[in-house]
Parts: sequence; structure tokens; C-alpha cells
Amino acid sequence: MIVTPHFVFLHLHRTGGRFVRQLLLDQVEGSREIGYHFPAALIPASHRHLPVLGLVRDPWDWYVSWYEFNRARPRSAIFTVASAGGRLDFRHTLLNMLWLGSDEPRMRQLKSDMIGQLPRSILGNRGAGITQHDLAGFNCGQTGYYSWLVQHMYGARLLQPDMLLGHFENLREDLLRLLLESGCKLTAAMVQTLRTAAPANASCRGITAEYYDAETWQAVAHQEAWICRQFDYPASRSDSFAVPE
Repeated sequence: MIVTPHFVFLHLHRTGGRFVRQLLLDQVEGSREIGYHFPAALIPASHRHLPVLGLVRDPWDWYVSWYEFNRARPRSAIFTVASAGGRLDFRHTLLNMLWLGSDEPRMRQLKSDMIGQLPRSILGNRGAGITQHDLAGFNCGQTGYYSWLVQHMYGARLLQPDMLLGHFENLREDLLRLLLESGCKLTAAMVQTLRTAAPANASCRGITAEYYDAETWQAVAHQEAWICRQFDYPASRSDSFAVPE
């Protein structure tokens, strides 16, 4: 979470937040980080009146990025359990994450194992910002992990007119728009950095569509239907899916 005199930026895992974070800390006067993946519920009282900026990402692409990022850096408790210590392939890890909130006994055990490895406090947590208490509250079998994560991060602010959201797929142009809408004064240096800086923290991965077959593509469409409806991501498959990392 980055707080500034003009807005608050919430860093949702695997949506380009590291790039945005560095830009804001370097270029926006008065900006400071008060927590890495802090959710909207932890916005300080002194900044709750300000607009909130955030990003979302196509759910099919998000899972690929999440999988490959964590596979290369095996330190996430959630990924470690979902992938059986990295032994499971993308398909089986994905299906575990899509039905993690269900009441099926195997999924309850899977989630319990994750909770046992997660931190109790978000303070000092440099992972995705999920605590034991947070994941224990994920109990919806009709919602995939990513939809739950977005709702957890942005919370009730999603219903407010001052929640300013952009799409990862159009990150640079959307961020420029969001900064202007927030009332932030843009400098020439900020605009230049936004347009030309290299991506940050990108995962090493292939084309999104190549990770899916018809069954797993439809599974994401079903379990992440909320994300698709809320943020206009079509459920139809495109084998030429672009990867803007």
C-alpha cells in the first residue's frame, strides 16, 4: 500500500504492482509505503477520504503468471501446498486454487495445510499479504481464489465511486488516466518513466492459451465468473492471447 497526498494505491499480487510502486515512490512527492500487500481495510484513517487506485488482470493470465512466478521462487505457503511442493503441474495446481473455498473434504484439508503455514500477522509479510485469519474466511465453493483475493484486497471500496481501477493489460495508459483522475499533478519525468520504464518483477512464462485445454479454460470461466462480469473479461478462448509482461 502506497499512500500519497492525492490517493492510496493498493498492490494486488501479480497485477504489475511492483512497477507502479517504484514509479510512485520515485516520482510522486509525499508518497510512502506503509505495507506491501495491505488491503483496503487497513487504509489509515488519515487517508480514507482519498481515492483508491488499483489494478486487475484477466483471470486466465493471472493464474499463469501466479503459477510461474511462484514456481521460480518457491516461498509462498499457498503455492507450496496447492502444488504439492512444486510437484504438480499447472493444470492440477490451478484446479486446487479454483476450488480452494469449497467444502469438499480434500479442499478443506488443503486449505487447513495452507493456513498452518501462513503468517499470523500481515506486518512484515512480503508475500501476497494473506494471513491465517484471512484464508480461514475463504469459504465459498462457487468462487475461485483470484476472485476471492480481489474482493479481499479491495473490499467495500469496490462499491465506492472513488475506487479507480485499471487493467493490467493496458497498465501504462490506464495508470496515466487513474493518476489524472485522482488529482495527482503529473510531471514530464513521471510521464516519461511511465511510458518507457522496463517491466518489473515479470514472470518467465509462455503464451497464456497454451497452458489451458478446453476443460481448464471453462473451469476458470465458471469459478472466476465474478471477475469476468465485474471487469469485462470475455470467457471466449483466444489462442493468440497477448502477454504484456
